[in-house]
Amino acid sequence: MFIGIGKKLKTLAKAVAIIGIVLSIAGGLLLGFSVGAGNALLGVAAFAAVAVVGSLISWVASWTAYAIGENNEMLHRLTDEKGGRPPKTAPITRTAPTADAAPPTASEIPSEEAKVNTYGDAVTFGLYNNSPIVWRKLDERDGTTLLVTERNLVKRAYHNKDTAVSWENSGLREWLNDAFYGTAFSESDQGIIVSDETLGSVFLLSIEEARGYFADDRSRTTRDPYWLRSQGLEADYAAVVADNGAISEGGYVVSHKCGVRPAIWVRL
Repeated sequence: MFIGIGKKLKTLAKAVAIIGIVLSIAGGLLLGFSVGAGNALLGVAAFAAVAVVGSLISWVASWTAYAIGENNEMLHRLTDEKGGRPPKTAPITRTAPTADAAPPTASEIPSEEAKVNTYGDAVTFGLYNNSPIVWRKLDERDGTTLLVTERNLVKRAYHNKDTAVSWENSGLREWLNDAFYGTAFSESDQGIIVSDETLGSVFLLSIEEARGYFADDRSRTTRDPYWLRSQGLEADYAAVVADNGAISEGGYVVSHKCGVRPAIWVRL
């Protein structure tokens, strides 16, 4: 519930400052006109007193809240640094390509009841915006490894319009397997990525995978919501992981912009 509260406090503080200053000026004008009907100088003084003092109080109160929010975010960052996530990453070691193999089926994904935390070692693989992409290992089976990015890479809509759509036909799947795939991975990188007819070469985790591969909400969160490929509450909704790491099966309407946390199967 309180994860991400620092960011929300900072946003609220900015809104309070703007609203408080506007209301103070408006109140000053009203009081100035009222008092100034009999004495213009007194009216100007009343306006200045209310507008300036009210704005100053709003500014101080909002920046106090902003400072609290900033402090909260700093504490979360310090907690992350001490919370067991290794800061160092290792590049992927490639082996000779083999024939494409289908990823594990849904029945092979660890169950939620098992509470198996497979969130493993960090590796770098590919580039996005000229920076190495950091991935985490989620699973290893039959010479293939499931990787998911450490953080959300971008915010995009699941689909370009509000309509019923499956993962296979979504605009986000198309973007991940076309523009993103072509720019993020070199030809040698692409040679070890496993392609699946339904999932694609690059995909999003499903509800079942998001439950099975993470022990709890804390290990699942990226501090910002991100898409899952599973359908949400309605046919034009897709499920998401909330900013606190909880899985929202209801999700967001597909035209909404949300975080994108890609996943891939690679042969190592």
